[in-house]
Amino acid sequence: MRALFILALLSNVVLFAYLQWISPVGDPPPQPPYPGDGSLVLLDEETQEAAGQVDDTAPAAPVEPEAQSVPQAPVAACYRSPAYDSEQAARAAMARDAGDALRSEVRQETVNVDLGYWVYLGPGDSREAAEERLAALAEAGVEDVVVVTEAPYTNAISLGVFSNPERAERHREDIEALGFDAESGPRQRREDRYYVFAEWARPPSVRPSGWRAVDCHR
Repeated sequence: MRALFILALLSNVVLFAYLQWISPVGDPPPQPPYPGDGSLVLLDEETQEAAGQVDDTAPAAPVEPEAQSVPQAPVAACYRSPAYDSEQAARAAMARDAGDALRSEVRQETVNVDLGYWVYLGPGDSREAAEERLAALAEAGVEDVVVVTEAPYTNAISLGVFSNPERAERHREDIEALGFDAESGPRQRREDRYYVFAEWARPPSVRPSGWRAVDCHR
């Protein structure tokens, strides 16, 4: 028994000596190179980047303020009345139809007024020549004729104004059959007319009868 104990002790001594002085010691595993370009990344940061996480400490993008809506000013509305033969009639219409307008006024314009279809002898050289033709027409039985005194038909002979061109043309043919060189065509005359111009802050709910919208800057 004692010999067995001594043998076990010697075996442990030999094993210890072998491990300490005889067994070769391997080189430690190589260490990864230290980055020299400043790209060192901590493990937590690398894990966050791989997971798609964003650093909460990064400055947030500025938020654009919402545009404030500006109330639109009401658009003014302007109208003009029908034309009247006299300034007095236009002023009566202004008082009746434009009493609540921001501004109103009576305006005047000169217009061509259609009188109908005119049959006539063209202007003569003088008043005396016109009187001679007037006498010749009367001798031929033509009545209701007058000498024109207004330019550009001064000293012409008016043979009548008709409401339609067919009647005017028939009368012209009758006068020519008597030996006179008659003409026919529309008859107009320049006359003054008066109308009301009025401006409201907004289109009126009920537009006055006969009035029409116009440009406020006219």
